[in-house]
Amino acid sequence: MNRQIDGSWSAQIDLHHGHHRYQFVIDGKPTLDPRANGVVRNEANERVSLIAVS
Repeated sequence: MNRQIDGSWSAQIDLHHGHHRYQFVIDGKPTLDPRANGVVRNEANERVSLIAVS
């Protein structure tokens, strides 16, 4: 990730069409993205963020 001038962080990743699950790890703690399209559970039954790519 790259730190922006305003203090936020960004990353650019090429993703295929569909739904993708992810989570941020901040100071070793899994964290949901407040700007995500939704929240789902992963294979370990943990809550993770969801993004839809079209």
